[in-house]
Amino acid sequence: MHFVRFLTFLLVTAFVAICFTNCHTTTQAPELPEGFVPLPRLDSILITPNGVEKVTQGYPEFASLWGQLLGQMPNQAPETILTQFASDSLICRLQDSINHTFPASARPDVALWCAFSRAHELAPSHPMPRLYYYNSGFQASVLVADSLLAIGLDRFLGRDSRFYQALAMPRYLAERMTPQYIVPTALEGWLSAEFPQNDPRPSVLDQMLYQGKIKYAITTLLPDLPDSVALQYTSQQLDWLEESEADIWTYLSEKKLLYEKNQLIVSQLTRPAPFTNAFGQKSPGQAVNWLGFRIVASYMRHHADFNLEDLFAPTLSNEQLLQNAKYRP
Repeated sequence: MHFVRFLTFLLVTAFVAICFTNCHTTTQAPELPEGFVPLPRLDSILITPNGVEKVTQGYPEFASLWGQLLGQMPNQAPETILTQFASDSLICRLQDSINHTFPASARPDVALWCAFSRAHELAPSHPMPRLYYYNSGFQASVLVADSLLAIGLDRFLGRDSRFYQALAMPRYLAERMTPQYIVPTALEGWLSAEFPQNDPRPSVLDQMLYQGKIKYAITTLLPDLPDSVALQYTSQQLDWLEESEADIWTYLSEKKLLYEKNQLIVSQLTRPAPFTNAFGQKSPGQAVNWLGFRIVASYMRHHADFNLEDLFAPTLSNEQLLQNAKYRP
């Protein structure tokens, strides 16, 4: 059974630190790094004549996952549902919008390739996945399974996309459904799959530190990306978080919430939302996850010999991480 992970967020034009000399963001086409292979545009291929056959024969493993995402019944071949999907008039209009937003000359292939190459360098026991673009029909920004990762370009058309307006997409989600979020979103999906949260009932501390590790890893892999993109908080939200850091920590401590395992409370504090109820409407959603990021960053400053695999290793408990982070809000 394939492990499948869905995430709902988005794309990017940014670069990583694996090829400082040939991975940079410019208005001109970047120099291609050695070993780079362009990502297949399965979204476009599917809509072409014989496209279903090309996808199912050329990419059978992903075709099966794509069919499952679209509602394929167990033990059925994906051809039927992919044919229905490719011939749907709404999907064809959606594909036109994707092609307009992401012409062949303006894809973040090199940035993605550099990011995942760097991820493999820092976590060598986790191989670089095969990367694809696809059209999810508004189902999933990122689809991760075994050694592949697919990016749903339909989820990154820009916050003012008429499709998102028709779907009544919440504004706080649409704000991050823009091309600049591709790379951090893809990395978030891969990291969450490669280093899953294994506790079925995590405490607030468990979840905020886990999300903090994900955010720290993304900033490490994308050192040239602004924090407002890498951390998925706006500049205004980051200003609020920095000003309120001590207050958030005091609130969690005084209310004895760090070790709270009531999953409703954990969700209210750590899941995507327009704001965090406990801290008022000026706060961003997932405010405590930023605190987790700050704790993890403090820990890593004092443990420079650690790599990504060490950081996510189950032998490092959250209690150990917190105690040895020397965190002072």
